[in-house]
Amino acid sequence: MSKGYRSEPAPRRGDPGDWFYTQEWRRTVAPLDAPSLRKDRPILVLGSDSPLSARLVEALRAEGRPVLLALAGDTCMRGGPDWFVVRPGEGGDIEAMIDSLRAENRLPADVVHLWTLAPKSPQAGPVARFERVRDRAFRSLLSLARALGRRGFESKACIHVISNGVQEVAGEGSFAPLAALLLGTCRVAASELPGLRFRSIDLHEAEEEAGFGPDVVRRILAEVVSEAPDDVVALRGRERLVAHVAPLRLGARHGGPSWLRERGVYLITGGLGGIGLTLAEHLARKVRARLVLLGRRGLPARDAWGAW
Repeated sequence: MSKGYRSEPAPRRGDPGDWFYTQEWRRTVAPLDAPSLRKDRPILVLGSDSPLSARLVEALRAEGRPVLLALAGDTCMRGGPDWFVVRPGEGGDIEAMIDSLRAENRLPADVVHLWTLAPKSPQAGPVARFERVRDRAFRSLLSLARALGRRGFESKACIHVISNGVQEVAGEGSFAPLAALLLGTCRVAASELPGLRFRSIDLHEAEEEAGFGPDVVRRILAEVVSEAPDDVVALRGRERLVAHVAPLRLGARHGGPSWLRERGVYLITGGLGGIGLTLAEHLARKVRARLVLLGRRGLPARDAWGAW
């Protein structure tokens, strides 16, 4: 987090059982239409082959909003005044698009990110699936945030990230761990770039199977044009749920088998940092663990280990 926006750590509570929090979902009403001061500024839609993309663009234009469309592709080009083709994993493509819009005084007030909703290829292997999600979920959002954050705005721009099956709201048991890259990027980028706002709007997987019907389009349209204050939203059927962080009281654990395995092998990523080494020391003392410490930097020279 940038130094100027780093918050002071909260005072530690005495009882470790009071240190924890969990995410809860609360039902809320649909957002109301708001008189928008941003109506004349374009909306940039990062569109896909999903039927939702074309329907949402049509609905936004019917509302009188100027729409810019960026399609995910294998090349970078401008097909017309209002549409582009960019490679989601190539930050230079996204920066070039934003630079063009800035030169034309057409920077968007809102961005609707639909790139993770594109149909999946059943023939793709696990590596190809990961790379696709990495580019469309993580790299594209990071590049977009950097490009917009460097250009500056008179008012805060909002990026609405539409996902499918990322949030587990009521024990659905079917969600996309890789697409959770979206959530982490949204949270971190919002802290790093105070001139941007990120909203996560998650749909149920069943909506994709049903072809993203008109009701889904209307609900997403309402989220985008209403300037609703909620940053993490899940749409489940007719319900709208908003995420809240609530305290989670954990009681002391008495008896029962240990979750740690005696002489077990434990791999700690970031194991050469302060927290990693503290955890490694605890495991070594507690269960005589065999440890593999993975870090980005190598060990110092052996004769310097005593001072390290």
